Amino acid sequence: MTRVFKDFLLEQEVSLYVCRTKDPQTKGQIEKLVKYVKSNYFSARLKDGLSIEKAIAGIPKWCDRKNNAIRLPCI
Repeated sequence: MTRVFKDFLLEQEVSLYVCRTKDPQTKGQIEKLVKYVKSNYFSARLKDGLSIEKAIAGIPKWCDRKNNAIRLPCI
């Protein structure tokens, strides 16, 4: 992890989750979360004509509302 990447994570208030090597189950759980965000957040907003910049800016608020529905794997 580079210094710039660490600074980015701190600035965005994001924690890094690294999947175990050679563990497709863990990787699949993370990929399902990405698919969930793409299909449930972006698809609706971009079809409504919202600009990509405004759609990206709305992600934190959406995640706060959906936080109870999204569960990260416990590893």
